[in-house]
Amino acid sequence: MYGIYEMSYGEQQIFNFLELGFSDKPIHSLEEALHGRYFLGVACTDKKICDFDAASPIPTHIKNLLEYTPARSSKDLFLQ
Repeated sequence: MYGIYEMSYGEQQIFNFLELGFSDKPIHSLEEALHGRYFLGVACTDKKICDFDAASPIPTHIKNLLEYTPARSSKDLFLQ
């Protein structure tokens, strides 16, 4: 498995963005990762302005929770 990532910061320094891509073939850019598994994450740097703690992409009518990834911060997902 091959992976690549890029972290960037929003224009007003409120949000941090993480682009993450995986592939079963060697990749050298995020564009190449679009043909494999590609993820985009966002985190708020100032909780007074925005707070994603209660965010969830799972609709209430979904029965199979394994089809969805719960909303979590990049720290929770990648630094455990």
